[in-house]
Amino acid sequence: MSRFAVRWIFLLDSDYRYNVGRHLPAHWREGSAFLDRKGHRRLEIHSNGDVVVLAGYAWDGCTPKFCIADIVFGIPDDRFAPKWVYFVAVRAFGALFRRFTHWKRSYAGKRTAL
Repeated sequence: MSRFAVRWIFLLDSDYRYNVGRHLPAHWREGSAFLDRKGHRRLEIHSNGDVVVLAGYAWDGCTPKFCIADIVFGIPDDRFAPKWVYFVAVRAFGALFRRFTHWKRSYAGKRTAL
């Protein structure tokens, strides 16, 4: 990786709250918190359907991205003209990558009750 590269492009300065109650199963009655592999709480889902992404959460935008000789290769984050190509690729290969990612991340992070 380049010495000028940053690990995270975006950083959440304050908590972000959004209600997803209509998307939760009818039997959802308990709150949950999700911890990263270091034990830091990053996400909460409350019993009323509020999802709270906690301040300090960081991400790298659209992935995958990689750097060779200070040139970044990957999916651009804004005004991506041939976005339909990206859409088709995600639909075609998304399930395969989801299974691999689920297996790869199965050792990291955990869900706890609020």
